[in-house]
Amino acid sequence: MEERPWQPYWERAQENLRAADTLFQQEPPLPNAVASRAYYAAFHAAIALLLARTDYRPKGNEWSHDQVQAQLNTRLIRRRKLLDAKWKPALLHLFNFRRYADYLPRGVSQRKAEEVLKTAKEFLAVVQSLLEERP
Repeated sequence: MEERPWQPYWERAQENLRAADTLFQQEPPLPNAVASRAYYAAFHAAIALLLARTDYRPKGNEWSHDQVQAQLNTRLIRRRKLLDAKWKPALLHLFNFRRYADYLPRGVSQRKAEEVLKTAKEFLAVVQSLLEERP
C-alpha cells in the first residue's frame, strides 16, 4: 500500500471545509466561525499538497502559518508552477479574515464569510485534483 503522509492533513482540510459550510448554513449564519474554519481548511490542504508534491519538511514537523504560505508560493507556484499564480495571495487573504474573526472586534460580515468560504472551496478543489494526479 502506498504511503501517503499527506492524508491526515487532507482529511483535516475536508473536515474544516465541511464545518465552515455547516456554520454558514446555520440560521443565522456564524460568519466568524465560517472564516476561521475556511482558513484552516485551506491551510491543511496546502500542507497536504506540500507533503505530496515537494520534499519540503519543516524542522520538528511543525507547520507554521507563514512557512506554509511561503513554501506554497515558492515551491508550487513560482518554481514548479503546479498552482496558478492567482492562488499566491489566497492563503494570506484567508489568514487575514481568520485573524479578524478570531482576534479583532470588528469580526467578519456574512458577505465576507461567503466569499472566504467560496475561496476555500475552490482552493480545495484544485488541491484535490493535484493530489489525485501522479507526480
